[in-house]
Amino acid sequence: LALLWSRLESDFEALLQSQSGVEVDVSEYETALVNENRLKRLSLQWQPPTPQVSIELDNKKQFEDETNLEFIWASETARHVGTVVHAMLQRIAEQGLQHWHEQRISALQPYYRAALLGQGVMLAELDDAVERVEKSLLLTLQDQRGRWIVDDQHQDSRCEYALTGVLRDRAMRMVIDRTFIDADGNRWIIDYKTHATNNPEIFTRLVDQYREQIRLYNIGVQQLFPNKEIVGGLLFTTSKRFIDLMN
Repeated sequence: LALLWSRLESDFEALLQSQSGVEVDVSEYETALVNENRLKRLSLQWQPPTPQVSIELDNKKQFEDETNLEFIWASETARHVGTVVHAMLQRIAEQGLQHWHEQRISALQPYYRAALLGQGVMLAELDDAVERVEKSLLLTLQDQRGRWIVDDQHQDSRCEYALTGVLRDRAMRMVIDRTFIDADGNRWIIDYKTHATNNPEIFTRLVDQYREQIRLYNIGVQQLFPNKEIVGGLLFTTSKRFIDLMN
């Protein structure tokens, strides 16, 4: 626009004068614009006002997102690995086990690489991240319990099931990785975990931390399905371990 203004300035001035009948000094507008954008500083003596004592926060208006809990324990790359693994397990559960086998899982390495790059994984960590994604998927499909969890033949089968409700006087958002009704009529809620640790103490702390998460899931799902027995727990995709947190 700066390059065009030298040729168009007179046209704009003429247009403004024809509409208002008054001569217009463009420099006045330029001065006003500069003054409007000028940085204003507070005096050194300024102090923020003291809030009124009567101001109270309504707990019901606070919003708690349980999905942040997953990231407390994870490095940046580990979080991205988890995101891709979750997306792939959802894809498997929605398409059906008959379409997935070990050869297909391994053949999709270029897809995992692209997905991880899209998430922001550094090149120096990319190969290891791709291997971790592939390992999680292979171990899940090699495990009888894992295959049962991602089987698409369950009744009311859902993946990444998002719920929002008021729990413990807080508005809370939760995303259940996997939920379905089994042959006995029980409502299952499964949370995938892609953490890899051989330290028993750290593993115990992880399970204890997520025990409260699953308990909240139980409360939320029970409100939707009051006549169903709620069962479920954690599936650790890197170790073929399922931890029942309902008993």
